[in-house]
Amino acid sequence: MSEKKHVMTIAEMLEGVQTDTELTASSEQDGVEDTAPIDIPTDAVSEAQGDVPTEEFVGADEETPVVEEHEDSFRTRPWIMPEPPEPPVVPSEEEETDSVPLTVPSSVAEESETDEQDETENIATVPGTEDVDDENETEADRPVALISHLGKKIAGKPVLEDVNLALLNGHVLGLLGPNGSGKTTLLRILAGLAHPSSGRVEIDGIVPGTETKGMVSYLPDTLFLGPEMTVESARKYFQTFFMDFDRERFDELAQRLNLPERTKVGRMSKGYRDRLAVALVMSRRARLYLLDEPLGGVDPVVRDEILDILVEALGDEATMLITTHQVRDLGRIFDEVCFLREGKVARYGVAEEIRNEEQADLDHVYRSIFG
Repeated sequence: MSEKKHVMTIAEMLEGVQTDTELTASSEQDGVEDTAPIDIPTDAVSEAQGDVPTEEFVGADEETPVVEEHEDSFRTRPWIMPEPPEPPVVPSEEEETDSVPLTVPSSVAEESETDEQDETENIATVPGTEDVDDENETEADRPVALISHLGKKIAGKPVLEDVNLALLNGHVLGLLGPNGSGKTTLLRILAGLAHPSSGRVEIDGIVPGTETKGMVSYLPDTLFLGPEMTVESARKYFQTFFMDFDRERFDELAQRLNLPERTKVGRMSKGYRDRLAVALVMSRRARLYLLDEPLGGVDPVVRDEILDILVEALGDEATMLITTHQVRDLGRIFDEVCFLREGKVARYGVAEEIRNEEQADLDHVYRSIFG
């Protein structure tokens, strides 16, 4: 075989095309190898190596298909050395002139900074915590419930307008106002039973819904138990649906509130139905308690017992939002109070500071605002 023939054969093999019939198969497992070494001139090898990297040989009568590979897969093939990264492209003077400048105009930067400051200021601030440094803020300082610019319309009529509230862990917020002021609607939104029309509402940073129902224990102002239920069946109902329900706690409260064990809910008086509801709701180890008129239908003796139950729950760092007309009875356990009038916040602040400013209890403040 001539020298020219040898050079053409190697060049063709390096290009991935097998044309020489002198190669034979030595093993099906190890692939096809040459039967004898070929003496190739040095200058021919160096000329051929500059084209493409060598690959394994295929059968003599087969042609190797040319397959375009993705760049990433090509570079990860073990028998090919990765190519060095390409040097960065330096734009010409013309391109630099035509390109968009990276420097933001001062007017745009100032406008963006102003918008961010306005958004930060719009978030509700907990009364009494204005001086807390954000860097030193602890988990106890973060609101359990955060309401920012909340609005709600029902049948096109505004029920809540621009409400801003925040409730810290272990605090009790009193939501006070006459009938029709939007208190129940606000609690229903926090409980995930109604959706706001505008604004932001969060519980532990989560929008109220399915995920927050395990955190919130809600006492509505209407009957939520079936008329055929007894105390025992109501207990089983709550224990089935709420993983944080404390059976021992419920048995204790049922005894303290003198709940009739065998009487059906439909035959109980309103006072006993309210007692049962309080016992069920307060037997949960919830993150947040939403209590809508917890003292509404009970007599003065039982009212004191329910107040004691609420105070005991506060000893376990419970967080509560309570609506009530019984301001004189519940006022002593409020950390903050919010007075709602026709869906708008009439006054909001720390309960003790309001008492000191007005030199009166919260019941007198209530009468002065709504009287």
